Amino acid sequence: MQVITQSCLLFIWVHTLNVVTAGDCKLEDFINGPDYDSNFDVSGLEQSYGPGAQVRVGCQIGFVGFFKLRCMLDGWYHQGSKCEDVSCPRPPADEQIIIDDLPANNDRIQFGHTLIFRCFDPLKRLNGKSELTCGENGQWNDAFPSCEVPCEVPELPVNLQITNRNRHRQPGKGDKLQFRCNGRLYLQGSEQIECLATGTWSDKVPICSESNSCGEPLIPEDAELRGRRRSQYSNGEEVHYDCPRYYITSGTHTCQNGQWIGRVTCLKPCTVTEEDLNQYNIQFRRSGQDKFYAEHNDYFTFVCKDGYRSNMVMRQKCIDGMITLPSCSPIV
Repeated sequence: MQVITQSCLLFIWVHTLNVVTAGDCKLEDFINGPDYDSNFDVSGLEQSYGPGAQVRVGCQIGFVGFFKLRCMLDGWYHQGSKCEDVSCPRPPADEQIIIDDLPANNDRIQFGHTLIFRCFDPLKRLNGKSELTCGENGQWNDAFPSCEVPCEVPELPVNLQITNRNRHRQPGKGDKLQFRCNGRLYLQGSEQIECLATGTWSDKVPICSESNSCGEPLIPEDAELRGRRRSQYSNGEEVHYDCPRYYITSGTHTCQNGQWIGRVTCLKPCTVTEEDLNQYNIQFRRSGQDKFYAEHNDYFTFVCKDGYRSNMVMRQKCIDGMITLPSCSPIV
């Protein structure tokens, strides 16, 4: 359709030809219509669309929803839902934490709402952020905090210093202290200790010494020191042990910064006697033995005596002197 309009401009009549396409869908019609939601985000959309065009309408920040428009010959056709405000999950119940500004009656926590956290016990420390805000995606801007017992910074022996201390806060769970000695002194003990959830440190505070050697090691149970025993061992030196027959030696001792580290054990064998066999109505798969030893991690294999049966596993493993013996019952 062609429409001719007349305008008077500076006493001269100007004729203008306007072309209007039948069937176009105007954005203005949607905005003024009953399906429009003030929380829709129509920025960036064209002012009109031709028949067959499809338009996805988003939501403002802090709202979620899906709305799609399709231009038909008789106007807009739509599908989807209007925008709903974003909400974040409520914090988990924790008797140790006080939460301020938490909506009552399990009401929804909407986008932009801020919660404030503090510990019920003034002697405990908040681990995490004290303020959390509900984000536009329905997620909190950080993890929920917890309350923990802080660790006291220990008193330091002479010539020992902490290299990574944060003087603005007390150490909490997972925080570490690192040590070093002044001058040419040697550190005896752990170079680093960690604050535990109990408010205690993972190890003793080290000391500084003119020597980093170790004295005599503590001999493990059932073990004998291999080689000659000495009163002093050099830093980095290992000692080895021998265990009795059928025992398995596990681990080593190493001199490190004036103290022995590592754990040494003699893993015990398992013993099965004739009395055990009669009690459980079993026998060794290999006959002719009235006593048998199996080392740690080794196996015994049994069978039921004649006239007996079992649904238990007949091959059992020895674990540091402990073994489960299968039991057989008479065949009825």
